[in-house]
Formats: sequence, structure tokens, C-alpha cells
Amino acid sequence: MKIYLASDMHIGYEDSNYSAIMDFLELVRVDADELILLGDTLDLWTNKIENITSQEPYKAAYDKLMKVSSVVPTTMVCGNHDYKLKKYIRNPNITIEKRFTRGTCRFMHGWEFDAMQVAASPLFECIMECFPYIYQKFFYKPNSKYKLSIDGNRIINNTAREYAKKKGFSHILYGHTHLPMIDKELINCGDMIEHSTYIILRDGVAELWDINANKKVNE
Repeated sequence: MKIYLASDMHIGYEDSNYSAIMDFLELVRVDADELILLGDTLDLWTNKIENITSQEPYKAAYDKLMKVSSVVPTTMVCGNHDYKLKKYIRNPNITIEKRFTRGTCRFMHGWEFDAMQVAASPLFECIMECFPYIYQKFFYKPNSKYKLSIDGNRIINNTAREYAKKKGFSHILYGHTHLPMIDKELINCGDMIEHSTYIILRDGVAELWDINANKKVNE
């Protein structure tokens, strides 16, 4: 059993690596038994779904994902940039989850470990649901980068470890920080903006891969 996982593609964001996204999805099509996307697959903070589904390079990546889901069982976890996936994704081949558990593994986006995101989420939900143009016009900057501070990442990872210990999970599989890693109970896919990384779960064993380098990066 070979499960492919990725996070933080941010389809709709102009600086995402669309070549890497397309290569990854093609690899999934020919090699995966299952695909799990751990949040922020779409970037609905910085773009409208109408643009994502009609303008390039977003449309090609979106269409490719829809086609892959027709041959590879696909689950999309909601992230903080695409938490309204059920409203926008009406593909019967795609299962939408906020988060889920298999055995002793917890699959989630990871924004739940980010105190700032948790505190701000009601405000962002209101803005993005009712007045999306306010964010896209006044707050979003085209040259903005998805980066958390070193301390912010450390806190998020420590919170994830504590959560795993408290809930009895052997592994937390997530994204959000955009920093790929396999570190004991923490498995982070990274992103498709700067790192172009993904995870393969091969018979339950996690491997971290780089689609551009076409090699494992955790050896």
C-alpha cells in the first residue's frame, strides 16, 4: 500500500510551484494507491474560486487534481486557507475532512497548533465568507511569503508533540509550517512553494521526497 501525501500547494497563489504540482499529481496518477492532501491545497485567501478554475496556471493544476481523483482515491483536509472546501469542491470522488484518524495516526493541516491562527480564525472566517475582497484588496500583498518565525514553528511543533502524547497518537501528519520533516512522531509534508516536498507512506513507513530532485530527502 502506497499513500502519497502533500500539503500547502496553495493553488491560486501566483508564487506556488505549478510545475512541481503538476509533476507530483502525475506521479500520484501512475504510482499511488491513495492521495491525501493535508490542507491549503487551494488558496482562497488570495484568489477567488472562479479564478482558480478558469485562469492559468491555476486551472491546469486544479483540473489535474480533479482528473487524478477519478482514478486515485483522494482525501482533502481543510486548511486555514481553504477551510470552506465543502462549499467549493463538489467532486464525488473527493472526500473532504477537517481532520481524521487512522489507527494511531492523526491526519490534519496543523493550523490547530498555531495559537495566532486559532485566535484569528473567527475574524478571517467572517472576512473571507462575507467580504473576501477586503482581504484580497487591502491585506494581501503579491510578494508576501508564507513563512512563520523560528519561534512560531518551534511552538507549533512542540504543541503537536504534546497533542500526540496526550491523545495517544503515534504520529501526527500535517503541514501548515511549510517546513518538511520527519522527526519521531511528527511528519510534515512541507509545501509546493519553496520546497516541493511530499510524503510517501509505504506500508506504514514514512518517506520524505522532493519532486524536483526526484529523491528521498530523509536518508
